Formats: sequence, structure tokens, C-alpha cells
Amino acid sequence: MCPMLPTPAPLPTPAPAGCEWRLLATIDDAFSPGSCDWPALAYSPDNAQLAVGSADDNVTYPHRHFLRVYNPGNYTAGPFILNQDADTYSIAYSSDNTQVAVHDWYGMVLVYNPGNYTAGPLAKIEGGANAVYSPDNTQLALSAEGRKVWVYNTSNYGAGPVATIFVNDDPAHPPFTLAYSPDSTQLAVGLMGGKVLVHKTSDYSRIATLDVGFVSDGPGPLAYSPDNTQLAVGGWEDSKVRLYNPGNYDAGPVTTLSVCAPTDLILDLVYSPGSTQLVVSCRSGVADNTTVLVYNQSTHRVGLVAHMDSEILDLAYSPDGTQLAMGAMGGMVYVYTPCQNPQ
Repeated sequence: MCPMLPTPAPLPTPAPAGCEWRLLATIDDAFSPGSCDWPALAYSPDNAQLAVGSADDNVTYPHRHFLRVYNPGNYTAGPFILNQDADTYSIAYSSDNTQVAVHDWYGMVLVYNPGNYTAGPLAKIEGGANAVYSPDNTQLALSAEGRKVWVYNTSNYGAGPVATIFVNDDPAHPPFTLAYSPDSTQLAVGLMGGKVLVHKTSDYSRIATLDVGFVSDGPGPLAYSPDNTQLAVGGWEDSKVRLYNPGNYDAGPVTTLSVCAPTDLILDLVYSPGSTQLVVSCRSGVADNTTVLVYNQSTHRVGLVAHMDSEILDLAYSPDGTQLAMGAMGGMVYVYTPCQNPQ
């Protein structure tokens, strides 16, 4: 079910980015037009694939559901299309490019070989969602029913979870967003409604509980910087981005950024591969408008990537840093060429 979005604020007027972000490609009708489908997209680590979750509502029941895989070097060639049983809600590649995990509407996580999708799934995990791989490729973590996080050994899914993390006793606040640190030593779990829990991956003990100012039941986005110096957490309704030092959570946020307008909703955030930029999706303006902004870590300036007339719920940088893909609720994927000389 889609989170309920409150009445948005007027569009902000961001400072100039210093140079222009250029629209490279538009993928039309990637999701169900006019629907509340949650966009899903991810680049493969070798930069050879952009996988997009999609559905086609222009047919009678049963609707058709696809995983579309594009070549980022040639979008005009169209996608490879893999039929699915349900809408795709999240996609994650392992860093060695041997696996891709696809979470669908039915609460199933399907694991494929991205070099041979037609061979069918390598594994099927029932009752899981929002899968994410550890950078060392040994673990696949996913949120599970009963306010749990399951952790699997990527070489033996049949053995079941190697660890189960019980995150809380409140059924209204299940785990939603997951992120591994780049060195694979930490797993951050964002709860709907209020907190981020950080666990050691050596024994899954909790090392920090971060109260990040969520107001409603909406999930807050989170991401580690690729250089492992920051954990960025977006407040769902307080419009703040909090940057923590993964080596010292007790000190609280090192920096609190007001990137978005004061009453915006932060829908997603992503670091550039070199950790020099942080891109943030800010829902604002009249219904469903979004401003995508970029924060430069060295100059501390905020620049404009794009204004959109729909909610941009998923952001993904290509591993080589030459593309930024943005997934819009219900309709489109926009691929931009990032500014190469930010100020």
C-alpha cells in the first residue's frame, strides 16, 4: 500500500548547480500509468544493465508484469523483457554481478543470474521484501513479516536465514529501508515511523538506535556514502537530511542539512560513486510535484537537477557516475547525465 502523502509546500528556489544536468533518456510507461505502483530500478555493478520494474495495465485482467533490462549505453535499442507474476517493488544486484534480487507485490524475493534471466530464478524466498546485498557478496538481507529482518548466505539460500533480527514490538513500525556499509560491517534498518537501527554484521547485535525525526508512518530513505564516512538519513516529513559518522553514532548527527524546503517530504537520496555529491528527491509544490536537488560535499552548495510533475521515489547512480536514473510513481523513468564540473 502506498504511503499517504500530506498536502505539499510551494516549490523551493534552489541555488544554481554551477552546470547543467542533461536529460539523456526517457523510459515511457515503465510502470502502470496512473497507478500507485512503487518504482524500482537498479544498475548492475558492471554498468551493463539498468533493470526496471514495470507493469502493463493496458490489457484486461490478468495484467502483465515485467522486469525490463536496458543497456545503459543504448536505450533506443529497447529492453530485454522478463515476465513476472506481480509488480516489482525493489531490485538489488550483488557487487560481483552474479545475482540480482527482485522483490515483488506478492512478498516474494526472486534471485536471478543477471547473465541468464531466462534460466529462471536461482532461489525464491517467500515473505520477504526490500532485499539488499552486502558489498562483500556473502549476505542478502531483507525485511520480513513479523517485524523482522532475515539475513541469508548468498551461496546457500536453501538453508534458510543464517540470522533473524527482531527490530521491535510495534506492528505499526515494521522495517522498511535497509543499507549495508561499504565495508560490510554494519547493517542499517529504517523503521516506518521513527527510528534507524544499526547492527554489527559479525553477530547482528545492535550498536545504535537513531531517532531521525519521522513524523508519520512514512519510511525515511537512508544510504551509506561509498567512502564509508557517512550514513545519510532523510526525515520523511521534517525535510532534514542527517549525516552520521558510522564510527561514532553516539555523537549524534555530524551535520543536519536543510536541502529541501522546510515542509517538503524527502522521498529518496543517493550518493554519487565518489561520495562527492548527495542527490535528494524532495516532494513539494502542488500535488505530486518533486524537485530533485544535489548537495555538493566540498562547496556545501545545493544545485538543481530537475523539477518533476510526479513523485520521484527511486534514485540510482550508475557505477561509473555518468548516469542518474529517477523512477516516477506510476509512469516514467528519467535518465540524466550528471553535471561534470559542479560548483
